Amino acid sequence: MAASKFFRVAVEGGTTDGRKIERNWLTEAAANYNPKKYGSRVNMEHYRSIYPDSAFKMYGDVLALKAEEVDLGDGQKRMALYAQIEPLPGLIQLAKDKQKIYTSIELDPKFADTGSAYMVGLAVTDSPASLGTEVLSFAAQNPSANPFAGRKLNSATLFTEAVAITAADLEEATQQATQGNGGNGEASGLTAMFNSLANLFRAQTTTTASGAGGQNASESAVVELGKTVQGALERADQQFKTQAQELEALKKQYADLKAVVDKIDTTEPSGYNHRPLATGGKDEPTDC
Repeated sequence: MAASKFFRVAVEGGTTDGRKIERNWLTEAAANYNPKKYGSRVNMEHYRSIYPDSAFKMYGDVLALKAEEVDLGDGQKRMALYAQIEPLPGLIQLAKDKQKIYTSIELDPKFADTGSAYMVGLAVTDSPASLGTEVLSFAAQNPSANPFAGRKLNSATLFTEAVAITAADLEEATQQATQGNGGNGEASGLTAMFNSLANLFRAQTTTTASGAGGQNASESAVVELGKTVQGALERADQQFKTQAQELEALKKQYADLKAVVDKIDTTEPSGYNHRPLATGGKDEPTDC
């Protein structure tokens, strides 16, 4: 399972119908979330298509939630909700293409018969928080014309303002998916190795260019380079030995099977007698 990093999906504040997200709703949603109880899926623009090949298909699953206070730069502490998801390839590609880079949660303040809040869905959208606020204001002032009414699981569900998501939030899942490609494990491992090396040297360039700090960083990078290359070579060597052993075993099985087939082709069954040759009668030659 390829999991993303935890990233912020909601902050206490406005919704699409004029309600305010209460702090306790977010803490309850984080505490209550359990994929085995009700798994929330990632959709596009709060739409849920019945067709799996539609652009509005599902784009992943929510694995876990957590709530933490956050300061958005105004000195005020607000409660925020963070999600960890299992993105499908389509969502990872959207993030790489910088499409649908904001998220909006679908929150039921009194889910089922629990009486407490639960996050029932997560949407990706192209509407940033500023534009989203305009939509929220319109929906609050014109409830009968709320553009989101038809997309809710039930009338009590509310949609939040859109919060930015970046490709970096899905970077961990992207790397895991790459490393997990079947039949290409070693190639993926080498890719990961070179990515790791690149990160080491990027980190090195941020240190002091001269003096002991820069020298120590260079020495550390070289040491890490040696360890990484050695580990990759050892894994490659072990994989080669394993494949060689498997090949020898297959060769032996083939040889044993061929020996059995050859014996069957050249050995007559026990008690078998050849049919007498038909040479014909004295005045009647054989008609073959």
